[in-house]
Amino acid sequence: MEAIGNFKSDRIEIFNKTQANSKFGSFYNELRKGNIDSEESAIKVLYEGKKGQRKNFLKLKNRFRERLLNTVLFVDLSNPKFQNYNKAFYRGNKNFAIIKVLKGRGAHGAAQELAEKTFRMIREFDYTDLNFLLANILKQHYALFEPNQKKYNMFRDEEKLFLEILQAEVMAKEFYFELAMPFTKSKASKPELVNLAETYCSRLAPFMEKIQTVDFIDNAYGVYFMRYAIDNDIANANRICDRALNLMEKKPFIHRGIIPFFAANLTSGLVKLKKYEEALKTVKKYEKILGSPVYMTTLYMAQFMLFVHTERYDEALELHWKVTQHPSFKTKSRQTHETWKLYEAYLFLFFKVGKYKNKEKASSYIGNFKYGKFFNEVPAFSKDKSGVNVSILVFQVLMFLSQKNYNKFIDYVDALARYSSRYLKKDETYRSNCFIKMLQTLPEADFHKVAVIRKAEKLVKRLEEMPLEIAPQSSELEIVPYEMLWESALELLE
Repeated sequence: MEAIGNFKSDRIEIFNKTQANSKFGSFYNELRKGNIDSEESAIKVLYEGKKGQRKNFLKLKNRFRERLLNTVLFVDLSNPKFQNYNKAFYRGNKNFAIIKVLKGRGAHGAAQELAEKTFRMIREFDYTDLNFLLANILKQHYALFEPNQKKYNMFRDEEKLFLEILQAEVMAKEFYFELAMPFTKSKASKPELVNLAETYCSRLAPFMEKIQTVDFIDNAYGVYFMRYAIDNDIANANRICDRALNLMEKKPFIHRGIIPFFAANLTSGLVKLKKYEEALKTVKKYEKILGSPVYMTTLYMAQFMLFVHTERYDEALELHWKVTQHPSFKTKSRQTHETWKLYEAYLFLFFKVGKYKNKEKASSYIGNFKYGKFFNEVPAFSKDKSGVNVSILVFQVLMFLSQKNYNKFIDYVDALARYSSRYLKKDETYRSNCFIKMLQTLPEADFHKVAVIRKAEKLVKRLEEMPLEIAPQSSELEIVPYEMLWESALELLE
């Protein structure tokens, strides 16, 4: 009680049911519905026709933010969606904040009691940083405030143990970030990173069997995966994913943040190696483990590629609907939205080519695709000149072909050829270069199918000599294998 003192609890502002009909409640509800996406829209929704609109809104916004932050500490952990792992995270971090405040107020006994309780609670859940900090507090307590040699020794040893693990986790995380960061800017292959990745793997090697915490598995195995993926060693990349997943499955909890990464990359690797049945089994296995579409978006990307590569277009369309119409999709990252928007573009191309068995269903879902609007909906991908932007430009050219707009097709293919000479010079873009040259044969053969086939024969053979499974490129660069797109282009000539 002395630690709390005269704190003004009545001044602590949080959200609760009594505010549902207040301005705070209205603001909160309209935000969740997606009716407010800017200050202007908020003012219109909340204060239209009233005086002092902007002044009142800015005042509301500041108090609203403060209430939101205060409410964060009152997460309802009785919600069934929280497993013990999540509960330990929220309770552990909340308790740690309380412990620090208690110590600051001189309530060392209360702080010690809560610290030991929290330490025991989170011990099995791999929260290394929190375990280290709590061990440090308890070591200090049993040295200075309640001298106890046995407990001091115990928490001193625990602190050393968690410090060693934490240092390895920090190192692994730094290595992973430095390898992953270039790919957040561009999905293009980066063979120049192979030597750096090998160095990082060598430095992590002594810890791989010794440390198996969640954070270490996530980042250390992420480094190993990238080392092989960058070098296009798909078999070893798959082996690393499989090993990481096996370690995660042995945990007494399901980590729905880490499992999807390795499961999705394992599936993508299997698709690239044309092990389609194994890929589908992998998707089904982890769909069952993860339990909800909320955690499946990354894995569903790999499944989408599987459906496309195996020409299961109707299933690809259904999967797209399932993902993008789920309520959680609106909370996903911009990159995720752009990825599924690009998938939608190719689904529309399949519609124009006539790939769907259920044409009526396909028409109702994808027939009204806003072709002109699409290019404004993928701004980040459009900047990835040696990466995903190639798929965007190829789609654009094929759309002109589907519309029989041959003049536009010729103009854009010529522009694509110039683009290729500027941005696609490396070996890892060999397949893209081949395909662009194949497209150039269409106007050269005056769009006559037989003549096109004859003229492109040598280029098709070159493409076949560098199949997708051995091509040194990211699987994300070829949404649809160029062999399949070439078949579609020829079908559009019929």
